[in-house]
Amino acid sequence: REELTRFLGVWQLSGWVEEPGQGRLNVTAQINGNVHMTYFVELAYIDFKVDGFDGQIWGTSTVGYDSDSGFGLSTRFNTMPDALEVSGGRFDGSSRTFIFSDAQGQSLIQFQTPDRYTVTTTLGGNTVESYVVTRT
Repeated sequence: REELTRFLGVWQLSGWVEEPGQGRLNVTAQINGNVHMTYFVELAYIDFKVDGFDGQIWGTSTVGYDSDSGFGLSTRFNTMPDALEVSGGRFDGSSRTFIFSDAQGQSLIQFQTPDRYTVTTTLGGNTVESYVVTRT
């Protein structure tokens, strides 16, 4: 669980998401990382902006750890009907990377420094999102 404290604080996100038929869309947001219910870290997305989308977007990601199933990640946005959830994640200490994999793809959250990490998601062999997140 101590690895989860890496996410605490206020962060700035910038990067892109691949949208079918639209290509890569630029994304920016502020992220507030706080302890949630003692055993989880909740990342609240504030002022989330996606190129070409005029409506308000908000959401959260919750990262937790269970000794039986490893790290879990649940992400929910007001624009999605269901949460995206993956369990069985692990932390590779040598590369400072959280790794979440399932049959469809893989998400990597890699800390380059305590104040900077990247998020990359690959589905079916194609990278569908890539972000750089820096502590403010």
